[in-house]
Amino acid sequence: MNETKRTYEGMFVLPAGIGDFETVAEPIRRIMARNEAEILALNPWDERRLAYEIQGYRRGVYALVYFKAETSKIREIEHDCQLEEHVLRLLIIRRDNLTQETIEAATPATALQRKAEAREREKAQAQAEQAAAESSETEKTSENGPAETTNENAEQAAAETGETEKASENSPAETTSENAEQAAAETGETEKTSENSPAETTSENAEQAPAETGETEKTSENSPAETTSENTEQPSEENDPPKTVPEGGSAEA
Repeated sequence: MNETKRTYEGMFVLPAGIGDFETVAEPIRRIMARNEAEILALNPWDERRLAYEIQGYRRGVYALVYFKAETSKIREIEHDCQLEEHVLRLLIIRRDNLTQETIEAATPATALQRKAEAREREKAQAQAEQAAAESSETEKTSENGPAETTNENAEQAAAETGETEKASENSPAETTSENAEQAAAETGETEKTSENSPAETTSENAEQAPAETGETEKTSENSPAETTSENTEQPSEENDPPKTVPEGGSAEA
């Protein structure tokens, strides 16, 4: 005759630091399956420092288990847990009026885990929204970009064309007027030079010619007299006959 399965709550202390919760809780699943127990919920309750060292472990992971099993199997479950080296302590109590809400209630560890998962979901959602917004802006930019670029290029080309036309209109006139003024100035300077140069040259030559003529006349006036006097004085000394002194007497004065 089969016994009616009852609902139980078990608290198991498992060694910490040997792996994640699924790895640590594997002995509990194996023992429950061996004793034909139905696991309703198996969740980590918390990780704490033990009051004293148990089998060399200072910290333990507390696992909360809700399961259904025959009453006669509870003693066998406890015995198997005592033989399992990775089950440090256990406590099993019967919970006949256990509700589904209590089974699904969050433990301190699952609450932290759910908060972390919620933060991860919010972060992923924010990243997805940001990516969608950037994609939308990129599409708008790609749609509006060519038209705006074309308009800007057209306006810039028109402005440059207008500046070129103004420069082409103003440059010849300015160049022509500047060249005309420069040519007129050069022509005026040339005329002044041509007017002043002959007169100055003539006056200089006229002044220089009389001066040279005067010097020539003075030279011609002075040269014959000097030459004549020199020539006159020289023959008188050279051509005078020598005085004859008679023998035995003095010369007459």
